[in-house]
Amino acid sequence: SYAEIVGEVASLVAVGVREITLIGQNVNSYAGGCTFAGLIRRVAAVPGLLRIRFTTSHPMDLSDDLVRCFAEVPQLMPHFHLPVQHGADSVLERMRRRYTIAEYERRIAALPAHVALTSDIICGFPGETDDEHRQNVEFLRRTGYDNLFSFIYSPRPHTGAILKLREWGEVPRGVAIRRLEEVQALQMERTLRRHRARVGAIVEVLVEEPGFGRSRENWTVHFNGEAGTGDLVNVRVESASLVALRGVQIDVIDRALRVELPARRRLAVVSA
Repeated sequence: SYAEIVGEVASLVAVGVREITLIGQNVNSYAGGCTFAGLIRRVAAVPGLLRIRFTTSHPMDLSDDLVRCFAEVPQLMPHFHLPVQHGADSVLERMRRRYTIAEYERRIAALPAHVALTSDIICGFPGETDDEHRQNVEFLRRTGYDNLFSFIYSPRPHTGAILKLREWGEVPRGVAIRRLEEVQALQMERTLRRHRARVGAIVEVLVEEPGFGRSRENWTVHFNGEAGTGDLVNVRVESASLVALRGVQIDVIDRALRVELPARRRLAVVSA
C-alpha cells in the first residue's frame, strides 16, 4: 500500500537517504490505494527527502496528473524515461504496444520543457522493412531525446514475436546491426550537443561518491571539490563528453547527515 511505501521512505530519510527511486515494471499502473501521481505527492511530503525519481513507465498509462507532477512537485526530478520501442506504427502493432506514434508524441508534448526525456529503441524487430526503419529514424530526429538506450531485437521464448517469426520474417543480423549503428550515431551526436550546451552552466549535483554525482536531469557529473557522499552541491561545468559533464564544485547547498550505511544505501530504491 502507499502507506507502507511512504513509511519505508520516511525510515530511509531518517538515516540519511536523500534520493529515492520508485521502481516497477510499469509504475504508471500503480494501484496501491492511490494513483501513481498520488503516491509521488505523498512521498514528496516526507520531511527531508530531496529527490524522487521513478522507472519504468508505459506510454498508455501516462496520466495528465503525472505530467503535472513534473511542474508541481519540486522533489520530482526533471528526468522521464518513457520507452517507445519503435517509431513506426506498423512495428508497434506487431509489438502489441497499444499506442500509435501520434499518441506517444501527444503525450510527450504535454511534458514541461525542462524535463529531460530518454527512451528505449529496438532495431531489427521481426519483419522490420527498410521503410519502417526510415520511419524509426525520422521519429528520432523529430523527438530529440536527451539520451537513448538502443538494442537489436533478441528472441525470447513463447513471445508473440518468436511465434510469428516465420510469418513476419527475420531481419538479417548484418542489416539489424547497420540499422542500430545509424540510430546510435544519430543519438550520440544529439547527446554530445546537449552535453556541450551545458558548458559554463552551474548545475545542482547530488554527490554519490567524492568527485562524482548526478544532476537533476540524471546527467553524470565528475567534479573537483571536497563534498562528500550525500551532499548537495553546485558545480560549474567546464567540459563535456558523450557520457559525462566535468567541472568544479562552487559551493555546498546542503550537507548530508553523516550516518554509516551499507554501500549505495544513501540513494535508495523503493518498489512501487
